[in-house]
Amino acid sequence: MRSEIIIGISINSTLTEALAAFIVESTYGGLPTEVVASRKRRVLGSIDIAWAGSIAPGCEGARRMILPEGTTGKSTLCATQ
Repeated sequence: MRSEIIIGISINSTLTEALAAFIVESTYGGLPTEVVASRKRRVLGSIDIAWAGSIAPGCEGARRMILPEGTTGKSTLCATQ
């Protein structure tokens, strides 16, 4: 599927190529302050939810089952003791 989005690349670019070009050409300083503030709130919200959920019923059992399996350094189990 071809798109007519123009952001520094050909009008015949795919939507994926256009999105990739937009991301590559973007800078932190070029982002609107509202977007930055919104993303920061969402990241903090995700951390809050993960932390609060770490003591939810079932989490301790999941930790007891997962931790003995060992680790490969490819992921993190939050709230491990």
